[in-house]
Amino acid sequence: MIIMFFAVIIGVLSLNLFSLNFTIQGLNRAVINTPIELLYTTIIPDNTHPVFVNRELELKLTSYYDKELRKYTDNYSVKFYFFNKDDYSYCGGIQCQAVEITVRSSLTFNYKYSRTMYYELTSNNG
Repeated sequence: MIIMFFAVIIGVLSLNLFSLNFTIQGLNRAVINTPIELLYTTIIPDNTHPVFVNRELELKLTSYYDKELRKYTDNYSVKFYFFNKDDYSYCGGIQCQAVEITVRSSLTFNYKYSRTMYYELTSNNG
């Protein structure tokens, strides 16, 4: 009887760990493989200082993450921090040269998922 009890516990734990691993891998695929075209469509090209259109970038990426991350988890957050790439100070305008995007989610077993990506624009006047 004790062997059956341990077999059931091991089976349940294996299933839970498989489910957690599936969720983490799905979140990684969605976040790391964010289509670069979403970023390209929010850039105002300039020979000296290309910039992101902040609000448009937020809307497009939030829409993408809403669609992709809902497959794996219901509770997640996406934060944007726009900054100047020269001195890394906060950029409060509507157009900035760099962005930090942080995706966070709480999963089972109090496991916290967090991924931060940085994108900076430079000119190709070489």
